[in-house]
Amino acid sequence: MSIDQLNDKIPPHLKEVIDRLEIQSNNAADFKQSLVNALLLVSRIARYQLTVSAAFIALKETYMKRLTLTGSLGLLSALLVATPGLTQDAQVEPSALLREPPSTTFNVVATKGNCPSSVGLWTGSRPYEGGAENTAIADTSSIAGRARSVRSAKKFVVYRARLNKEYASCVGHASSPEYPSYKFTFRRQRVYFRVDLPPGTLNSPTKFTSRSVLLSRPMVKWAIAD
Repeated sequence: MSIDQLNDKIPPHLKEVIDRLEIQSNNAADFKQSLVNALLLVSRIARYQLTVSAAFIALKETYMKRLTLTGSLGLLSALLVATPGLTQDAQVEPSALLREPPSTTFNVVATKGNCPSSVGLWTGSRPYEGGAENTAIADTSSIAGRARSVRSAKKFVVYRARLNKEYASCVGHASSPEYPSYKFTFRRQRVYFRVDLPPGTLNSPTKFTSRSVLLSRPMVKWAIAD
């Protein structure tokens, strides 16, 4: 991921605080570059659906030690405390996620029948030392009945729900390159929601911590840790 691509993912308030470092420290240029380097490395975790801010917190301890060598520990601490975007994902309650519109929308590609134009997905991350737990809730209840798990294994789970009458003829699918772990499939009067965990590595394994149904919607929690 290039620096320009990563900049698009950095919250505006975080960009503003980083820019202000130029007038707050004689060593601001080195510190700013250290932050950019940290965020570039964080992009590996961001591919696993962690927000950049949540991933930054997850690696905070590592980079605090590194930035201490440049005399920037105080500034980094101030940044973490003063920037709400770096802590807003620290605690994720599923019910709190549902109070807001879905975090992202998947456009449905219809191949046959009458299909919904899109389907929503709520996502959140709870960072902790060495990793983070991710939550995903599919908004199937807006287009279908109660969901239930029909297939699962160590690294995947599939939910199924009967489509509402108006969408019963739908054949299609919905996915997103930004969220490769989540896919929707429409066929045989049902919608299927599948979650495939990233493979992980020996040092950064991935695993489900919960697979359930919340208010008729599929809900999963999964973690990546060092």
